[in-house]
Amino acid sequence: MISHVSRFIDLNNRKFIIRPKPEDDELLSSWLVRVARAHLTHTTSFTNMHFKEYKANIIWQRDLDIWCPDSLIKRLSFKSGYSENIIFNMTLRSLEGIIADKITGKTNTPNIRALGNYCHIKTKGGLMYCPECLKEDKIAYFRKIWRLEKHSVCYKHNINLLDRCSNCLTPLTISKSYEEKSFVYCYKCGEKIIS
Repeated sequence: MISHVSRFIDLNNRKFIIRPKPEDDELLSSWLVRVARAHLTHTTSFTNMHFKEYKANIIWQRDLDIWCPDSLIKRLSFKSGYSENIIFNMTLRSLEGIIADKITGKTNTPNIRALGNYCHIKTKGGLMYCPECLKEDKIAYFRKIWRLEKHSVCYKHNINLLDRCSNCLTPLTISKSYEEKSFVYCYKCGEKIIS
């Protein structure tokens, strides 16, 4: 059972007990949600307990995949046991010089779809996905390539990428869940985003 553990439990200096392996081309936000769920803890509760220096859960109020500062990458490396290079390569900043000259979390970045963060809720549908890829995944995860503006079709399945729940049309917010279900369910209505 996923729990809303008190944010006052201090795990700031402790390593993660469970450390899921990052998948190929996985977004940092996708991996961190999987880490929290592996610990049977809501994502925001998990990050509040493990990262006290990021007050009011700024981690989920921003676009983690672009914004993630070097200090957080270092902390994630310590807590997970994965190298800073592995953690950094899950961010979109790792594509700096390839898709854009400079990638910062301060403004919309050319060639990357904006999430439109508002109080932990994503409003712009910048996180796209291929329902067939998610269905085939042994462990469902979101890819970096799906955040790129020029990538709107899944090359493997030759179908358009989706950016929201087909039932209620709400953009994905994978850090939230519906009735303790995984992020392949819409956090708002509970509909499965893969068929």
